[in-house]
Amino acid sequence: MNKPRKKTSIKDISRKAGVAISTVSNVINNNKYVSDRIKEKVNSAIKELGYRPNIIARGLRTKSTRTIGVLLPDIAQPFFGQVLRGIEEVARHRNYTMIIGCTFYDIAEEEWQMNSMLDQLIDGIIFFCGYDAYEHIKMVHDSNIPIVVLDREIKDKKIPSVLVDNFSAMKNAV
Repeated sequence: MNKPRKKTSIKDISRKAGVAISTVSNVINNNKYVSDRIKEKVNSAIKELGYRPNIIARGLRTKSTRTIGVLLPDIAQPFFGQVLRGIEEVARHRNYTMIIGCTFYDIAEEEWQMNSMLDQLIDGIIFFCGYDAYEHIKMVHDSNIPIVVLDREIKDKKIPSVLVDNFSAMKNAV
């Protein structure tokens, strides 16, 4: 039977490279000057030991997970798929990942998904509303987590929204 492999820590890298833990941290985060020779030693140890940073620990420290939540009512609809693709391209270009939640036009599911995303320390939410109810959206906005609502105008004008001008789109199509 195979034993579970111990996750490589920053301490392991420090020992292997023969440098301080803070030096390893500075190399990983590229936040202070470290000589090229030391960087090479640390990066070699990282590669050899298969180190992968703990993004949960980093998120707790930096208060950012570089993750965006996207909530939509029906992932099978082509419109949502096209918009998701655009969001994903921009997110990837800016080194963000996405968590996608499908609400199936269910207000209780919408609220549950939103709370679940907030529990994961996301940096913001892009939200396709399935309903005109918006108290849970206002709660997110009031907690200072960036939120943008797509394809639905919210009565609270402080909550940003992006709308599709269907009339002009159809007029141009015809």
